[in-house]
Amino acid sequence: MLVAVLIVATYSIFIFCDHQFIEYIGSEDAPIETAGAIAFLLAAGLLFCAYLCSVGRGNTFEKTTTRRNAFYLILALVFFVCFGEEISWGQRLFGWDTPDAWNHVNLQHETNLHNLRLFQGSIGQNHVAFSLLNHNTLFATCVLGLCVVIPLLNRLWGRASCFLRRIRFPVTQLWIGGLVVLNYALFKITVRMSPSVCYDCAQEVKESLYSVLLAVFAFCELTRVVARRTRHERGQTQPASMDSGHRLNGSLPAQHV
Repeated sequence: MLVAVLIVATYSIFIFCDHQFIEYIGSEDAPIETAGAIAFLLAAGLLFCAYLCSVGRGNTFEKTTTRRNAFYLILALVFFVCFGEEISWGQRLFGWDTPDAWNHVNLQHETNLHNLRLFQGSIGQNHVAFSLLNHNTLFATCVLGLCVVIPLLNRLWGRASCFLRRIRFPVTQLWIGGLVVLNYALFKITVRMSPSVCYDCAQEVKESLYSVLLAVFAFCELTRVVARRTRHERGQTQPASMDSGHRLNGSLPAQHV
């Protein structure tokens, strides 16, 4: 509920705030982008902790079995890369110059991948394949896949559910998927109903809220892993404590002859 309120309240700035303020908060290194970067870093850290805590709950791929859940580590690395991309790997923070070779192919002249011409839709704009490589489209597709498509398949298709359970893929809770859809819908409504709104600012808000939802997903996964591990440890200590109680009472469990 609180996350839903946050999403609605964030988009309300396009209604109640002036254009100058909207452009400020949606610009580079402004509050919206900074919040998104922090959320990516938080999601990466939480999922890495989930990976460390998932001992004994590894994955099985054909003949290979992992000790911990490798999907947590993969997602943690992906979100850390997203964090690095958001801050251009610290270029604006530490103030280094963009290499000349990179400067010519990066539209914002920064040290990152997502601003390369290939991922900005500036190459082959009339070709569907190149338009899908746009970094905004790629990111939105991945979020919708992780938070909406996979959870729905898990809920509605038995074979998909069995497969995901067998490989222990971390399936997002459906209510998070609903908030992802809400975020996307409010973005589309904002752009259509307010033509004067800076599209890039609205896009930045949408992406940052996506990253916040990914951080919520990571928190839920860590909570679930820790709870499962706690139950497992209690299950192991309970027989030992019962045996100690028998000894203190001077009795032993009955033995069958």
